[in-house]
Amino acid sequence: MVAFAISAIENDYEREFMIKLYNKYYSVSKNRAFAILHDFDAVEEVVQDAFVKLIEHLPTIMTLEENAVPAYVIATVKNTTIDYFRKRNTENASMYSFDEGICAGTLADTSPLPEDLYLQQEKIDELSTVLNKLPEKYRILLEAKYILGQSDKEIGKTLGISENSVRMYLTRARRKAYELMKGGIPYGAK
Repeated sequence: MVAFAISAIENDYEREFMIKLYNKYYSVSKNRAFAILHDFDAVEEVVQDAFVKLIEHLPTIMTLEENAVPAYVIATVKNTTIDYFRKRNTENASMYSFDEGICAGTLADTSPLPEDLYLQQEKIDELSTVLNKLPEKYRILLEAKYILGQSDKEIGKTLGISENSVRMYLTRARRKAYELMKGGIPYGAK
């Protein structure tokens, strides 16, 4: 499905950009989808759907700063996965007929409240601001670890440093991010 959608992109530059994006984030996308669904059969379908959605938003993605692209891709995969999960659960629930008197109070609505979604978005915005204030090396480390889900070994290989150094730098990066979030002394100030 994605291969067909990518081949349908008329602009060669956009097609190459999408191929690189797909190759770079395919594995991470599958991991994120599986973390939500826990269903190997559905993961491939969801990831394919997510990349088709990304193709539809290709002009927007191409204008993003390089450090914002991973978050955009992962957010799209996450949202597509959640939509699939909700749709599947709704379909499964409609297959059964429940006696409301028997089931009253046993089925809880687990969807987040609008207030919770708003607070979550505020936290995401704050984290994004803090990430942009960090030195590039710290930002790259935190994104690789927490957004892309890479292991210390993978990060070390990418950056050309040892796993122990990765852990040390991650500790420093988290500490600096925490200071910035708490309104502490800006990085680099004494």
